[in-house]
Formats: sequence, C-alpha cells, structure tokens
Amino acid sequence: MSGRIFNPKLYSNVYKKLLVEELVFIENYLDFHYGNCAVIGKIFKDECSYFLENIRLSCLGREHEIPEGSVKVRLLTNLYGDFIPDKKTAEVYGNAVFYNINSPNENQMPVTLQDIYYQFNKFCDTNEIEVENLDVDNMKKIFNQSLLDKYEPAIQIRFINLCDQPAELIAYNLEIRHFS
Repeated sequence: MSGRIFNPKLYSNVYKKLLVEELVFIENYLDFHYGNCAVIGKIFKDECSYFLENIRLSCLGREHEIPEGSVKVRLLTNLYGDFIPDKKTAEVYGNAVFYNINSPNENQMPVTLQDIYYQFNKFCDTNEIEVENLDVDNMKKIFNQSLLDKYEPAIQIRFINLCDQPAELIAYNLEIRHFS
C-alpha cells in the first residue's frame, strides 16, 4: 500500500438536495457526501445544540416511511451569524461535515471528507506492516469502524430558508433526482 493515495469524490459546490436520513444512516464514512448540501427538516434546540429532524415522507410508502422526528442531524452554528428558528421546518443549506462526539471543543473547525481521507491515508501507511495481507476494502472497513466511534455527520450552516410544506418539497426533490 505504500505510496498509494486515496482521495474523496470531487467537492460539490452545488447544494445537493439530501435527506436527513441519508446523512445519518450512512454506513461508510468514506462514502459520505463531500461539499455543499441542502436538507429539509424541523429545526430544534436541546440544551446547547441545534438539530434538524427528519420529516415523515408518505410519498415513500409505508414500508419505507420513518416516523417524523425519529432521526436527527446536528447543525453547527459557529460560522452562522443569523437567527436560528426553533421548532420550525426549514431547508438548511450548508456543508456536510463530521462532528467529533468525543471532543466537542475541537469542532470549531469541523472535519470534512477531505480530512477523513487524509486520516485514512495515514492509517494505511501506519498499519501497512500489520495488515499487509488485507485488501483495500478490508482496510476501509477497519478504518471506518474507528470513525463511527468518534464522529457523527453534521451540517455546518450557511443559510436557512423556512418552508411551509416540507414533505411536498422533499417529494418533489426526490422526483427530480429520480429522473436526472
């Protein structure tokens, strides 16, 4: 593996329409969205943090429907200087990042997918001798498990648009995605 460098997908400058569930339920952080995203949900605040909850989507059918508010993604507000509405549905525009759950004070500069790949390349170089018989997929699995214990997906807010009919807007976005 020595000398082999792995890189993330290209950074997305366009705000990709994603679901809260797509950010939260990702199994392999090396496949995480890299760049800007727009996610619709209900904003709420707990003791000291903001989150974006999922919206129930009846358009997916009962077998794929997840109850409203059962999944949430953390919203990072350190670069956002405007008012954040509590208990309102909104489309949140920002950068898909990782929040360090073990060291919250380190989140002033959140971890991006580029940072994760830097860590992965370092991991491969450091562990080359011990795992020389493993292929790349197994190296990724071992590395990903360490990430799951340390990070959770988050959105670093750039701006927020309130929306009145979030389920309809999400259904429309999914329809557009299906046909593109």
